[in-house]
Amino acid sequence: MSDPNFESNFVLRRKQLELTQEDISAVLGISVRSISYWERGTHMPKLNPIQMAKLCDVLKCSIQELASDFEEIASSS
Repeated sequence: MSDPNFESNFVLRRKQLELTQEDISAVLGISVRSISYWERGTHMPKLNPIQMAKLCDVLKCSIQELASDFEEIASSS
């Protein structure tokens, strides 16, 4: 069971950059629901290399940082 007060680095990074789930979904060409699932840890991203590069670019992070963020989400669920 996840902690309701837990906010992953992914979510914090998105909010610090003043990005919405809609912004991320538009850049990647995926649904807002997918972003929501990621943030809740119910689904992990299944992105192709181009989408992964775009996500890192928009979040201003490396692939290693992004992978670490999602490992954190998965382990808290």
